[in-house]
Amino acid sequence: MKKRHIVCAYCGRHARASTEHAMAKWVGGAAVNHVSVTPAMRRHKWGGATTVRDVCVHCNNTVLSQLDQTAKMLVERAASAPPRLTAHEAIMLARWGGKLAYNMQRVCFREGTQGAEPPLPKSAIAWILGQSPPEEIRVAASWVHASEAVRENYGVFGSNGSILPRRYVQAGPIVMFVAWAHPQRPESTMLVHQKDCDRVPAVTVSHPSEATVELPTMGDTSMLLKGLARMPDIATELLKRLDNLPDHPHPG
Repeated sequence: MKKRHIVCAYCGRHARASTEHAMAKWVGGAAVNHVSVTPAMRRHKWGGATTVRDVCVHCNNTVLSQLDQTAKMLVERAASAPPRLTAHEAIMLARWGGKLAYNMQRVCFREGTQGAEPPLPKSAIAWILGQSPPEEIRVAASWVHASEAVRENYGVFGSNGSILPRRYVQAGPIVMFVAWAHPQRPESTMLVHQKDCDRVPAVTVSHPSEATVELPTMGDTSMLLKGLARMPDIATELLKRLDNLPDHPHPG
C-alpha cells in the first residue's frame, strides 16, 4: 500500500505521515478516572483518542516522542510533592506543554471550534522541536495538591472562543499555562504570562532564570473550573489595544 505523504505541521518538510496523539498515549494509564480533552466534539478516554495526522514520521518518532517520555517522568515525580526541576527539565516540560497546545489547536481548526484565538507563531513551533526559545511564547507551570478535586484531570483547554492567545494544559499534578504573541500585538505574550504567574501562582518554565525551578502550589484550583483560561479582563484589554490600531498596522 502506498504510504501517505504530508507537509509536516512541525518541520514543514514533505514527508511520510504518521499519527500523532494530541494527548500523549501514556495519559490514558495515568488518569485513573478522568481524561478531559477539548474541543468537546472529540472523545473522552472511554470513547477513543484524539489524534492529528499532519506530523511526519521523523518528528513523531524522535523529538516529539522524547518530549512525551520526559513529561511522563516529570509528572510521575510530581505525584507526592512539587517537583524541583533542572533548567533543562523545565524547558523540556514547557516544550511538551507547547506541543499539546499546538496539537489541540489544530484539532480545533479542523473541527471549526477554534473561535478567534490566533495560531501559534512559527517561531514557537520551531522551539517545540528544539530551537532557541523565542520571545513569542512563554510557558508557566504550577503544582496541584493531591487533595484537590481537579488533581486527576488531564487535558488541553482553550480561551473559550475569545481572542486570547493562551491555553492551559493539565497533566494531573502539573498545570501549564501557554501564552503566545498575538500577531498584531506581540506584547500580549508577557501580558498574559505575567498575569498567570501572579494570580495562580505559577513560575516560568520556558525561559528559566535559575539552574533549578520549583513549581509553586496552586493557591485556588477553583480558578480552573471558573474559566481561568478565559481571563476576561486580559481579553478586554487586548481587544482595546487592537481597536486602537491604525488602519494598516505593522505586525508586531
